[in-house]
Amino acid sequence: KVTIENGMAKVEVNIAAISAQKKEYDHAVRLAEQRQYSEAKKVLKGLLKDNPSNSEYHRIYGQILSDEGDQEGAINHLIDALRWNPRNNHALTMMGNIYAKFKNDVDTALVYYEQAVRLNPKDNIALNNIGANLIQSGKTEAGKNYFLRALDINPDYPNTLYALGLVAEMEGNIQEAFEWAIKAL
Repeated sequence: KVTIENGMAKVEVNIAAISAQKKEYDHAVRLAEQRQYSEAKKVLKGLLKDNPSNSEYHRIYGQILSDEGDQEGAINHLIDALRWNPRNNHALTMMGNIYAKFKNDVDTALVYYEQAVRLNPKDNIALNNIGANLIQSGKTEAGKNYFLRALDINPDYPNTLYALGLVAEMEGNIQEAFEWAIKAL
């Protein structure tokens, strides 16, 4: 709560409420991970009612809606997540995923992914997603470079390993493709 008194800003932080919300948020995340979406959304609706400016609450809600097939609802919540925190990398990546996968708009997806990478150059998932979209657009060499950057950050991420196997296969290097596939497994 922020108030102005005698020309001074006074900020009050309700630590007890924050702690209680953390427990509820963690519960909502566990429910979402177990695909108990209706229960997770109930918890998140309560959290959003109490704290509509929390970017992560909107991001998780948007991710649930996307998983349920409501891409427009997901986009709306992700926009709210980014409105409250334009540096929310997970929201940026989710927006990119929705535009790439469901809207077939790779150019817009790349804008979101590249913003996530600008904010966090170590975001191997965003780098991996950029690589995948470039490959799908026929830009194999550029996509491969993004996969290699992602690999440098996280050498055990199976999606990157699998993608490098696919690239090797596209390049006609079956032995290398097989080796990447084994690493992915």
